[in-house]
Amino acid sequence: MTFYAHTSLLLLAAVLAPSIAAVLLVRRRTGAIEAGAAAGFATALYGMLLGLMLYSANGHFDSARRAAQAEARAATALMLSVDGLPRDQQIAVNHDAMCVMRAVVDTEWSMMTRDPSGSPKARDALLRLNATVAGLDVTNPAIGSRATEIRRRTLDLMTTRDTRLAEAYESTLQPLWVVIFLGAAVVTIVTGLSAKEGGRRWVLAMAPPLVLLTVVVWVLAAVDKPYDGVLIRVEPTAMQEAMATVVAIQPDPRITAPCP
Repeated sequence: MTFYAHTSLLLLAAVLAPSIAAVLLVRRRTGAIEAGAAAGFATALYGMLLGLMLYSANGHFDSARRAAQAEARAATALMLSVDGLPRDQQIAVNHDAMCVMRAVVDTEWSMMTRDPSGSPKARDALLRLNATVAGLDVTNPAIGSRATEIRRRTLDLMTTRDTRLAEAYESTLQPLWVVIFLGAAVVTIVTGLSAKEGGRRWVLAMAPPLVLLTVVVWVLAAVDKPYDGVLIRVEPTAMQEAMATVVAIQPDPRITAPCP
């Protein structure tokens, strides 16, 4: 479980515990309170709110997945666009691009949610790639148009990387967590006070919805940080597949040589 999801569950427990204790105290003194209509309304409203939040968080998760796929496509397009360059320049560009892809998979993926600027290793690899591409002679009639295309593809790779990093860092739910937790407390109190079960049986009656609420909060926290989950996360699969595709098409050991 990630720190973000773990913290969310701890805060939920910190909200629910005093709410349940308050219900126990009130019911011990006054018994159940006739508030069925209010409890039903509050539960329905809170359920709609959680549903909308799940929809929003799922959209954020899908955007993060598409951003990762777009970056992988940009890297593949760059490495396949070198045809027409002299062989040594093809190798230089594609080796630097491969180093960027390796850095993204090996170092940047695991640190995105902690550092929105990304991995220093990936940034350095991009700088080397930019330097190599900038060194292509666009005035040479033989390769000028191809060099211009490679520069554009390199810019596409940088742009899609920035988009992926933004998706990793941004949170759609952070301003709404207060509403989620306060809503959980209100629904717990109102529902608990209006439950008709006597003694402690109302606690058992509320156990299933509380468990469901806990699961929903965990899912919300997981999909809101799409690259940082355990069971639910965006993996660097698209980039790994892109690397394998390029290596299969251009099986030159100089492209896959160790990176600086």
